[in-house]
Amino acid sequence: VNENPFGSWTPIRVPHRFYGLSMHDITADLQRRSTVLTRAALDAVYQSVINREAFDRNRVNVDALLATYAGAKIPVDGDPGSAIMPLTGGLDTAKTAWDALNQLSATLENRTGATRQTQGVDPDALLKGAHSGKAIDLLQTAGAARKEVMARNMAAGLERFFAKLYRLVCRHQNEPVQTRVGGKYAQFDPREWNQNLRVHIHTGTGTGNRDQTVAGLNLIGQAMQGMVEMVGPDNPVITTQHRYHWFEELCRALGYRSAEPFAAEPPEVPVQGPDGQPQINPETGQPETKPWSPQKPPDPQAMKVQADMQAKQAELQMQLQMQREEMSMKERHTRMQFEKDMQLAQQQQQDDMARAAIEAREKQQQHEMAQRKLALDAEEAARRAEIDRLKLQIEATKLELEQLRVAKEVEETDTRIAGEQDKTRAVVEKDDSAKMVTDNLAQLVEGVKAASDTNSQAVSQAVLTMTQVVAELSKPRKTIKKIVRGPDGRAEGVEEIG
Repeated sequence: VNENPFGSWTPIRVPHRFYGLSMHDITADLQRRSTVLTRAALDAVYQSVINREAFDRNRVNVDALLATYAGAKIPVDGDPGSAIMPLTGGLDTAKTAWDALNQLSATLENRTGATRQTQGVDPDALLKGAHSGKAIDLLQTAGAARKEVMARNMAAGLERFFAKLYRLVCRHQNEPVQTRVGGKYAQFDPREWNQNLRVHIHTGTGTGNRDQTVAGLNLIGQAMQGMVEMVGPDNPVITTQHRYHWFEELCRALGYRSAEPFAAEPPEVPVQGPDGQPQINPETGQPETKPWSPQKPPDPQAMKVQADMQAKQAELQMQLQMQREEMSMKERHTRMQFEKDMQLAQQQQQDDMARAAIEAREKQQQHEMAQRKLALDAEEAARRAEIDRLKLQIEATKLELEQLRVAKEVEETDTRIAGEQDKTRAVVEKDDSAKMVTDNLAQLVEGVKAASDTNSQAVSQAVLTMTQVVAELSKPRKTIKKIVRGPDGRAEGVEEIG
């Protein structure tokens, strides 16, 4: 046997004794006294409710007097005041018993530390102003001190229990085991553990209620933040693991089971050697790891030098950019000027070509107008010649008509003597000749109209003259009539004779 398999602990230690005191040891006598006083107080209450009386048995019905229900009637012979006499007592006895019970309760609170204030503040006490907030805190702190002493004694005993259990596991566990820790599965091999490892159970040290705990954690957090700001985030004093543990304790103080719903535990990162490769632990053969930590902030002086270099580089780049833009602008300006000159030259060439084309068209139009004018002049000369020819024909026709008229008059004169018949025949022939001349003149007029499409003034005047001649020749001649008389000498009608 390597060690004894026993362990012990006691809530209340007693110097120089193995066995201490339990809660029963310090409260058993108070419990017996409280039982006796409670029974006495209840008996006094019963006696005050159902009082004892002295009565005259000869005048009072005993059965009716022993009835204790409400409204019971007691028959009495004579005066009831002289037949029944109540015996006083009970109320003062009950009050004394209740006061004794309150005293026992105070003693019990002092022994156990479980006071009324630690179980919850009495609303009546707050309304009466018996205790201030500070006084309530002090009472709760004092009551929690006794319970924490018992908890520390229990933790000392549990340390011995778990240490023995740990050594038993290290001795008898022959294979790795997988279990769930912190919500994650992990594999352990107790054969590699140190059997002489000490077990320690953390207990409260009188930190007060939850508000005080949260306030203390906030102060610790402020101190940690100040140290991080002073020495930087990547420092060996306040690491990311320390900050995560502080945050986890704050969540537990606020009533949460863990900090997992709000933050993740910093992971383990491999340790890199000078060559940039992960370092291997020679004992385990596994890569060495360390808690993740933020990168070290750069040196302010180096940052300043780097910033100056970046500023100079940016200035040089800006100058180069400005020079490139200036050269680009000059090139664009030169190209735009060349394109503008080319456009002006092309525009000038187009204007010259358009002007030459306009001049050519004008010359062509002038040539065509000259040719048209020559043609019109030729046509006008031809029309004038035709009109002159027509005029000569008209004059010749007039002369012929005048000759015919003269010849007619001569013939009329010659034939008037020859006889009426010859005269008549000669006139008919002459009339046929005149008609022929008239028809010839009419055809001549139509020809003149057809030939004179331009209808100049000279042609119009010639046509008018010829029309007048035709109209004059077309007028009917004066007919010679003879009155026809009957046998009795009376006029019977008119006869044309020439």
